[in-house]
Amino acid sequence: MNQFIQLKSLIFSFIFGIFFSIFTCINYNNLNNKNNLFKIAFTIIFVIDNILLYLLLLIKVNGGYVHIYFIFCVILGYLFAQKKIIMLIKRIPIKKLFEKFKVK
Repeated sequence: MNQFIQLKSLIFSFIFGIFFSIFTCINYNNLNNKNNLFKIAFTIIFVIDNILLYLLLLIKVNGGYVHIYFIFCVILGYLFAQKKIIMLIKRIPIKKLFEKFKVK
């Protein structure tokens, strides 16, 4: 794998970590059900879907090669988003956005 593909894969992994952080925050805000079994099942499905999405997109970016430093970039992107971007999401009233699309 040449350096251009590795750089493209590192940037993609970092951006995917940011998106994963945002989706995790939204998922956490939507789990208001008191049933613990539902929370656990929904969280497991959420994580598996995101892993499969990452692998499918990684196939498009670099042919499906996974290296440990790609995983480190996903973690760094996740931590970066937790510090910076999540503050912005908490200011946006997401529940009001979902209420607009409810079927009456």
